[in-house]
Amino acid sequence: MFPKNIRRRAVARGRARKTLGPIAALCVALLAAGCPPKAKHYQLSGTIISKSVDTQQIVVAHDDIPGFMAAMTMPYTVHDPNGLEQVQPGDKVVADVVVQSSSNYWLEHILITDQSGRGKPLPGSTTTPLAAGATVPDVPLVNQDGKTIHLSEFKGKAVLLTFIYTRCPNPDFCPRVSS
Repeated sequence: MFPKNIRRRAVARGRARKTLGPIAALCVALLAAGCPPKAKHYQLSGTIISKSVDTQQIVVAHDDIPGFMAAMTMPYTVHDPNGLEQVQPGDKVVADVVVQSSSNYWLEHILITDQSGRGKPLPGSTTTPLAAGATVPDVPLVNQDGKTIHLSEFKGKAVLLTFIYTRCPNPDFCPRVSS
C-alpha cells in the first residue's frame, strides 16, 4: 500500500487531468473565436492615380487580380507608412492585396516598378465636366440586356441612367452603390 501523501498526490493529479482537459478545450475555443480569419493574399499590378496621406489610402488603376477581381480603379488602404510616402500619382507599382474580409482589405509590400509617369496627366484627369444644357457625347453604352445602345436613340425623350458594377469582389460595397 502507498503512503497517504503519495495517494493524495496521485488523486490530485487525476483530478487536475480531468479538470485541465475541459479547461484546455475552452481556452482553445476562446482563442479561436477571438482570432480573425486567415487573410488571403493576391498580387496587384497597376498605376497610382492619387494618394491621401490623411486617410492612408491610394487609388490604383490595376490590372486583373487573378482569383480576386477584374481590372478596375479603386481605393486601397496602405498599412505601411513608408510605402504610402514613397508612391506618387503616375507610378506603376506591384503590391500584395491582403484580404481579411470583404470589408477589410489593404495593400502591403508596395514596390515601384516605373516612375516615368510622375507629373504627367493621368487617364481621366484631362476631362472637363459638361456645362448645364450641353449635349452629352453619343458614346456606346451597354443596357441591362447586354445590348449596345447610343444616347442618340433617345433623342427628344427623358432618359435616366445609372451605372453599376457587374462584377465586384466586395459584396459590402458594390450592391450598396447599385441600391
